[in-house]
Amino acid sequence: MHPVAHPLRGLRASAVAAFCVTSSLALHVGAGGPVPPVAGFLVAWAVVAGVSYALSGRRWTFGRLLVLLGAGQLVLHPVFESTSRGSEVGYAESTMAVAHLAAAVLLAIVLAYGERVLWRLAEAAEQLMRPLLVLVDATGLVPAGDWRPVAVAVERATPASHAALPRAERAPPALSSS
Repeated sequence: MHPVAHPLRGLRASAVAAFCVTSSLALHVGAGGPVPPVAGFLVAWAVVAGVSYALSGRRWTFGRLLVLLGAGQLVLHPVFESTSRGSEVGYAESTMAVAHLAAAVLLAIVLAYGERVLWRLAEAAEQLMRPLLVLVDATGLVPAGDWRPVAVAVERATPASHAALPRAERAPPALSSS
């Protein structure tokens, strides 16, 4: 199954959101803040998952993950902090900022590695399926568009800079001789 196909895209986005929200919550609670209500946690996860899904139509790179996770950490910190009103929080803001940054960097490293592994597995599966697809197409018993799994039918997501665009073979306009 191709990583940008719907089921895996949703799973990839959910994983990024889960790591982002859970690490932010763990830092918050680990620093002495109270656990926010479950509804607040789920809303935070849903928002981050929505943003992650919108951005997961392409391969996650370390840089893209770092930006998303860092932004998530920065946004979720005040959200979870607002739940601790009235209770003492036992950390300095600078220490917490460093902890959130470190969490974002470490998670971006881990998730970027996992993303590379997932894409390699998808490419290997595609290579293994190719002879089978050729064989089924050669029999002509089943129309190709009707039986292929969605993941096989999905074209690979390639950056626009690598896409093969047709070249226009055109001469400059002719000058009129009037």
